[in-house]
Amino acid sequence: MKRPKLAIAPYRRYELRKGLYRFRKNTLSMVGLVIIVGMVLMAVLAPWITPYPGDATSFATHFPIAFQPPSWAHWFGTDDAGRDMFTRVVFGTQVDLIVAAGVQAVVIAIGLPIGLISGYVGGRLRDIILAISRVFITIPPLILALVAVTAFKPDLAVAALVVTLAWWPWYTELVDGIVVSLKQEQFVEASRTLGKPSFRIILEDIMPNTLPTMIVKATLDIGFVVILLSTLSFLGVGAQEPTPSWGTMISRSRLYLPGSWWISAFPGLFIFLAVLGFSLLGDGLRDLFDVQL
Repeated sequence: MKRPKLAIAPYRRYELRKGLYRFRKNTLSMVGLVIIVGMVLMAVLAPWITPYPGDATSFATHFPIAFQPPSWAHWFGTDDAGRDMFTRVVFGTQVDLIVAAGVQAVVIAIGLPIGLISGYVGGRLRDIILAISRVFITIPPLILALVAVTAFKPDLAVAALVVTLAWWPWYTELVDGIVVSLKQEQFVEASRTLGKPSFRIILEDIMPNTLPTMIVKATLDIGFVVILLSTLSFLGVGAQEPTPSWGTMISRSRLYLPGSWWISAFPGLFIFLAVLGFSLLGDGLRDLFDVQL
């Protein structure tokens, strides 16, 4: 039993080294990695690197300095309440990235096991699961948001729930398709021949082969989750004041355009950077794992 592992391990290490080499040589992927690492550090260090933390964590108002353009005192200017926009945008990084990452984690936690069961068991159970997932796929997230608002008070948790409901079917169908092809492979047939229980085949033989694809898709999708959360906040069904969400800041700023352009420009720039960073990083990870989506 040990000899096959010894024979396979060097090949896997060689493939991993090749993937890492491709990743390092891909300039755009490295740019994406730098952007995302920079944003994560910014989110973690927000209380220490922002000059006015109270402007992001309370209903602070400084009306005498409202609508000030970017300056040395306020790098991104101030908003309609005189709050420092640099502080609020940096804390918005903390809020939006944490929620987007949390949504992706929940989506994977739901979509992965359902897809594994659907693809492996097949038959009528698979038909029922795929039918349910396609119902959710056909419902636009904004319609789900409006329904959720009628039942719950609008806040960031409701927005996260809406995005989760809209996103999990895509992962279920992706994993289902992978499992349907994998369960016909020789290593799965060998495990069945040896009498290995089905749940162990799924967990030990099939699931590890789905993870690279899931990692790549989750990385590519997290930027779109940021956009969707920001859209819901912009429409008033996501984050509420004083939570510093990028979408909420842009929503407030639309009343003061084009004069106070900085109130919307900097949150919009950070949304752009987040989407760009995750897209470039996802492309690099696709080369690293040699995944086709």
